[in-house]
Amino acid sequence: MTTHPNMGGVGAAESRACQTERSAVGCFLGSTGGRSTLETPWPELVRPSSQIGVSSWHALPYAVAQGTQPSWPGGSMMEQLQKLVVRYGDYRQKPVRFRPETWRSRLELHGAAHVLSIGVGCVNGPSGDRLISRGDLADLRDRVDDDPDGLRDLFVAVMIWGSGTTNGRGPRYTEAALSDTRMPAVLRTTRQAVRDGDLSRAYEQFALSGVRRSFFTKWFAAVDDRDATCERALILDDRVFRSLNALGWSSWKAAGTRRWPTRYAAYVSSVHGWASSLGVTADWLEWLLFHLNGRVGEP
Repeated sequence: MTTHPNMGGVGAAESRACQTERSAVGCFLGSTGGRSTLETPWPELVRPSSQIGVSSWHALPYAVAQGTQPSWPGGSMMEQLQKLVVRYGDYRQKPVRFRPETWRSRLELHGAAHVLSIGVGCVNGPSGDRLISRGDLADLRDRVDDDPDGLRDLFVAVMIWGSGTTNGRGPRYTEAALSDTRMPAVLRTTRQAVRDGDLSRAYEQFALSGVRRSFFTKWFAAVDDRDATCERALILDDRVFRSLNALGWSSWKAAGTRRWPTRYAAYVSSVHGWASSLGVTADWLEWLLFHLNGRVGEP
């Protein structure tokens, strides 16, 4: 199977060595404020298979990540994912449109309005709109050192990219985070945890006003500059969640724990395992799940 271009992740040259072992447990993560309503258990769809040889379906994620084919109605999850990869193999993630003037007043108060020049101007649509891509985030990441203002600028760019023109709350939530006195320490420590390959620790450490899982996992993905052979951080937002649920996954049962940081790290490891088996990149597969938004069975 042809490997598709990496459209879901950071595109700059990678330099850091992998500093973490791969986890074989497969699961995904709910919202930070308790179990998400999107995370509906599907026990009737996930049952042990004689091919796996276990009595508890807690081991199913491990088997799927290793390429073993559990059985459930409609075929195994890997079979479903393979069909989706074939169907959407030519799809690519596009840059995100944003409106600088929507953000300007919120950012000027914190000396971060210059970030609004990121990306390129739109050739059509409302005057002043710009386009920002994950490649733009990678370029900015590679220019950022340990300077708090540089990390703040990268965080703002991530929030802009994650909000686009459809999330009207993005500027307000970003301002709330910028006003949080914990920001310098949180951005510094979570970036280091990601670089150390300790995604569970990064998840535990991230606490800023206005920023929850859908956005702080975007921060993790943006700052992860480890070697491409590592299991780099991935985004887990509600759209990815819907697709995983539609494929029959329940995070707390798959992980055997309700501990969110552990479930996020295991989600990342599982997607990397699935992507390797399917001949695609993990961040492209993450983006595909985002793109589908739960519509995994539609043509």
